[in-house]
Amino acid sequence: MTKIAETKGVDYCWGLIDMSIPKLVEAFYARIWNKGDLAAADGLLSRELCFRGSLGKELRGLDAFKDYVRPVRSALADYNCEILDCVAEGNRAFAKMRFGGAHVAPFSGLPTHGKGRSLAGRCPIPFRK
Repeated sequence: MTKIAETKGVDYCWGLIDMSIPKLVEAFYARIWNKGDLAAADGLLSRELCFRGSLGKELRGLDAFKDYVRPVRSALADYNCEILDCVAEGNRAFAKMRFGGAHVAPFSGLPTHGKGRSLAGRCPIPFRK
C-alpha cells in the first residue's frame, strides 16, 4: 500500500490504496480537484493528512484539506488541473501541471474578472509504504 510521505517539508499521506503511484496522483487531481468529488478524499487520503498547497497554507486533516479545495473550485469555475508530466521513481514522484478556470469570485486577494486564469505548477511528492 502506498502513502505520500511529505511535500514541501510537510507530511502528505495517501490512504491505503493498492494503486501505482502515477495512477494515485492522477486519481487525486482528476477526482478531487477536477470533479470536485470531496468524498473521494476519504478514500484516497489518510486522516492524518498534512498538506501545504500552492497558496502556502499548511493544513492538517481531511476536513482542513476539503476546506482548502472548496474556495479554489468556487472562485475558479470549471477548475481543471492537467497533469503535463508525472515521473515516479522509487519512493518519489514529480508532477508538472497546468491548472486554472474562469475567475468568477474573489480568489487569493485577487478581484473577480470573469476571464480565464491559468497557472503552471510543479509538485514533488515523496511516498512511503
